[in-house]
Amino acid sequence: MKLFLIRHTKVNLAKGICYGQSDIRLADDFEEEALKIKNSLHPFSAIYSSPLQRCALLAQTLAENNKNIIYDDRLKELDFGKWEGKSWEAIQNTIDAKHWFNDYINTPCPHGESYRDLLARISSFINELKQLPFDEVICIITHGGAIRAFLAIINDISPLKIFETKIDYGQVIQINLQSY
Repeated sequence: MKLFLIRHTKVNLAKGICYGQSDIRLADDFEEEALKIKNSLHPFSAIYSSPLQRCALLAQTLAENNKNIIYDDRLKELDFGKWEGKSWEAIQNTIDAKHWFNDYINTPCPHGESYRDLLARISSFINELKQLPFDEVICIITHGGAIRAFLAIINDISPLKIFETKIDYGQVIQINLQSY
């Protein structure tokens, strides 16, 4: 099974703001970015998307011939809880942040989740995908943290090591699920 993991396009938000599951608007050049993504894809049979608008709008743009879009909460970004919408500068010196930065894999954000929680969501999603025919070609529109989780699980990369992988806005990563 071929998967196109696609990170949403640029957002309309100042740099340095924590916005995991916040539903924020896309940058003004969304249509141009979406067209580049659309032109880079091979034909696909289904689209799965995070329901957050920065992914859902891209899914709707990529959908052709009334292909169904399947929205799945498991594809959302990490839930940063009380930190959502705050600057990382304001967050970084708090006691909670010191604990989280020391072990973000296992430590949840205040009223949010840990990276281990995100890995569990993505693992559950992958296990459902494995029930589909292996000749499927699927687009998955999601977020940087979720894509890293896919790559960590499918390629058996340590969650700590996977954060060395840069994932740009609008980046398309093609992987083969059979290798999992």
